[in-house]
Amino acid sequence: IVRPAYQVPLTLADNYANDPLNTVGMINPGLNTPYVQQYSFGLQHEFLDTVFEARYVGNHSVGGLRAFDYNQVNIQQNGFLTDFINAENNGNLALAGTGTFNPAYNASLPGSQPLPVFGKLASGGMLNNGTVRNLIQTGQAGALAATYQEDGLNGSVNFFANPNTLGADMLNNYSNSTYNSLQLEARHRATAGLEFTANYTFAKVLSDAAGDSQSRIEQFLDINNPGLERARANFDLRHAIKGTAVYYLPFGKGHRLHYGPLNEVMEGWSLGGIMGWQSGAPFSILSGYGTLNRADGSRSYYNTADTALTGSQLNNIVQFQMTGNGPYMISQSAINQSDGTGTNSPGEALYNGEVFSNPGAGGLGTLQRRMFSGPWSFDLDMSLQRKFRITERQSIELRMEGTNILNHPTFYVGDQNINSTTFGVIGSTFNPPRVMQFAARYQF
Repeated sequence: IVRPAYQVPLTLADNYANDPLNTVGMINPGLNTPYVQQYSFGLQHEFLDTVFEARYVGNHSVGGLRAFDYNQVNIQQNGFLTDFINAENNGNLALAGTGTFNPAYNASLPGSQPLPVFGKLASGGMLNNGTVRNLIQTGQAGALAATYQEDGLNGSVNFFANPNTLGADMLNNYSNSTYNSLQLEARHRATAGLEFTANYTFAKVLSDAAGDSQSRIEQFLDINNPGLERARANFDLRHAIKGTAVYYLPFGKGHRLHYGPLNEVMEGWSLGGIMGWQSGAPFSILSGYGTLNRADGSRSYYNTADTALTGSQLNNIVQFQMTGNGPYMISQSAINQSDGTGTNSPGEALYNGEVFSNPGAGGLGTLQRRMFSGPWSFDLDMSLQRKFRITERQSIELRMEGTNILNHPTFYVGDQNINSTTFGVIGSTFNPPRVMQFAARYQF
């Protein structure tokens, strides 16, 4: 084992020389505490022992924490993107002429272009390497540039503003979110043995931070275009209908249905229920390709897919359907039947029904993040209970409870990647199956 030389302090260049994946971060000295503004107003009216209420409820989160990586991979100012596109075109020409994708310049192929920037890279950019060819063929210019730099193959081409670190993050006050909702509610006091509360919420949450990162360092897809981040929040639910009710069964003494010898057993039973019915959580249709930014980690996770369809046309394709192969969220006609993906491989002709594609080199997907919603969920829990009084201080309570009493499945739809072989497949649920339980409790 070679003991490293003791050196304090270490510079960024020293750390980068030891580990090209080294990153550096700091907190903005002027960082402020984020805050939330809340506002609401409502109207109430009572009619027939029922209170009806309509409310507007909103809030605005200001100055949320968000990290900026000021060392985003650069593929434009250094001319790499132009050369990359020419390399991709060279490869397609070679594929058409020889059957092999070869991005190198070939003077014998009309239209093939020289690649001066690749010539400055180590070994000419290693254009014979399978990984390099795949990244070029799939248009992943940002991913390839980062690979060259991380592996020390960038030669005289610099892909980062600071060549002595991979990432340079600063935690800033940037993010904000808005919540706006219309809330309708009815509350009925216990009369004729019935009491209930029912409400409906129509709401929308917009945010420029997804909040799904394990830390505050949630990277931008493109730091030069931060407006891309604003979209529906992961927890946005457009419609929610909920209710609770208790009904005291009209059996026993004082009711029509009674029988003297059995009144002690018949009376005092109550039936309760809790119901929830709401629209599905939002999800995105993604490419995930590093066409502009690095593909490692979460940098290009939210790079969406391209499509030429309108919103109404997409709604006919992106919808819940039960098929012979199970539940799907994407129409079977839009799925590649040969491999289960949502797009064909580069260089192949479009399959019949193909509507999604990966963005080109240097570009980003045209679909909005979290543009679609999963299937509605429904849940009903019920209970039947009765308390028997023994003495003033002693009683026995009998309960029968059922969760998801109708055994209704609730399907979970996460983000869909068009390059996945399970594109459109709904593979999980988040509501447990029906559970029945019985309980007896002695109180003293």
